[in-house]
Parts: sequence; structure tokens; C-alpha cells
Amino acid sequence: LQYTNVYTAATDVSGAPDLQARAAATSWHSSGTTMAMHLGKTLSVSGLIVFGTITSLFAKVVYELKGVGLDGQEKLFQKPWAMTTIMFIGMTFCLPIAYYKEWKQEQERKLKDEYEE
Repeated sequence: LQYTNVYTAATDVSGAPDLQARAAATSWHSSGTTMAMHLGKTLSVSGLIVFGTITSLFAKVVYELKGVGLDGQEKLFQKPWAMTTIMFIGMTFCLPIAYYKEWKQEQERKLKDEYEE
């Protein structure tokens, strides 16, 4: 990885610091980071709303399903054990992925800190 410091690299023709270029580079970098963070938060909240709504609708559909019981009579589906188990298994598989991503970010942060020293 190669990190460049745009702020210190901005000089004019004579080699003196170019304050306008420094200000422009600094404001562009910070506004880009802020915009990316805002976009990420917006997408996260939107995803929570959309997928939460879909989950609620599927749960409603599941509770309205009818099936034939052991006695031969039609009954409403009352205990969603299969759906609960599948959701639990799916969420369990997300844990190792989340832990791996957290570990990877920590390793990258350590490398960046070592590089800057």
C-alpha cells in the first residue's frame, strides 16, 4: 500500500507551499469521505427498513397458511418452527463473516499505523 499526503505535496512552481491547492485537496478529501459515510448510513437504514418490511410480510403470509392436520381437517399454521430455525441458521452463518471482517479491518489499521510511524 502506498499512502501520499496531498497536503504536503502541494507546492507552486518555486517550491513554496501552494495554500490554495492544499485547501482544495483537503476540502475535497474530507467532503468525499463525509459523502461516502452519509451514503453508507443512508443505504444501511434503507436496507433495514426494506428488509424488515419484507420479513414482516413473509411472517404474515406464513401465519395465514393452511394445512391438513393429522386428523384430516384443515388448520391454520400456528408454530413457525421451520422458519425460525432457518432464520437462526442463516444468522449464525453471518457471525463468522462479521468476526472475519472485524479482524481484517483491525489488521489493516495496524499495518497503516506501522507504516505511518
